[in-house]
Amino acid sequence: MTDDGAAEVRRAARAAGVPVVERAYVEPMGGTSMNLLGLAPLAALLMLLVLLGAPPTRLASTWAWFWLTWGNPLAVVFLLLEPVPLWRTGSVPAARWKLTGGWAFMISLVLTPMLRAAFPGLVA
Repeated sequence: MTDDGAAEVRRAARAAGVPVVERAYVEPMGGTSMNLLGLAPLAALLMLLVLLGAPPTRLASTWAWFWLTWGNPLAVVFLLLEPVPLWRTGSVPAARWKLTGGWAFMISLVLTPMLRAAFPGLVA
């Protein structure tokens, strides 16, 4: 093993009375690991395909749902509420007001950083 000057730095630190903590280097183990957050781009693409092929939405336009779900875990909200809430049977009357894509884009600009700060491991 080559000395990169670490021994000289340790000697100087000890001579100056500075405590020196040495830790042994542990070689990382090889292998493959699975990160579920790596599936987020695939989930976003599937969400886009569902949006394009889904029946007309009630609560928000297709572009609104696109912006609300892109990079956010709000796809679950879409799947629960559109086109008919899962807990309702039969038809549901159309909403009086529908969120548009522009407003949803603005909401996502604010909501995405907030969700990433609140749930750093969940939102990619």
